[in-house]
Amino acid sequence: MSLDDKEVAVGQDTAEEIPNLPRCGQPCDTRRVSQISDKDYRIMILNAMHENSNSLVVRGEYEVALDVFQEVYEERRQLLGEDDHSTLSTRHQLAWTLMSQGRIHEAFVIFGDVYERSKRCHGVCDELTLVARDNMAYVLAKIGRYAESLEIYKEVYKIEAGLHGKNHQRNLITKQSIAALHFHLEQYDVAIDMFRCLLETMQVVLGKDHELTVKNVEFMEEIRKIKKENHSCVVM
Repeated sequence: MSLDDKEVAVGQDTAEEIPNLPRCGQPCDTRRVSQISDKDYRIMILNAMHENSNSLVVRGEYEVALDVFQEVYEERRQLLGEDDHSTLSTRHQLAWTLMSQGRIHEAFVIFGDVYERSKRCHGVCDELTLVARDNMAYVLAKIGRYAESLEIYKEVYKIEAGLHGKNHQRNLITKQSIAALHFHLEQYDVAIDMFRCLLETMQVVLGKDHELTVKNVEFMEEIRKIKKENHSCVVM
């Protein structure tokens, strides 16, 4: 997917479920419910609020989502701590909502803070660490800082390829972003070689009609057009 229309999936909350709660449709055992502490009950409510806010973002209701994410973040920070995984998850989603509103510089600062905290507390291979780092690269590309973005995407790709394998869809997206950055840096030979290799894999893994495969073909056609125009200028 290109840098212009790349989508980052709204992450699901990572907080653990509260144990011993009745499932939907089951009779409520008041003895079990009464054993839930006030803190655990509040955490359960915050989890639900977080997930609801993710749905609001998908529907484009950014202002409402932002208010709820901020409320959940502040409460989680007080209840669980600044570096708790679920606290950081909410802060990350708050940043993604800001970016969806076009407030990309504010979002970048928060993505960076989430990345540093998550890396320190949960490890460089943690899902949230990688997603936050990926989004830092995405923002840098959006504001035209292609070389910086490229280095971060390469870093993320190396880790994710080790975790998921090179042909995992997420890694294909990251590698396509790397190729697209070479394109924006006018490194057309490098870019088209990467797109060509990607195309073969995407056609097998994703199919010829998948949006990533189609976008890959579009990039290749654009590069060929540019190279042809450049050649014509040299001849003239």
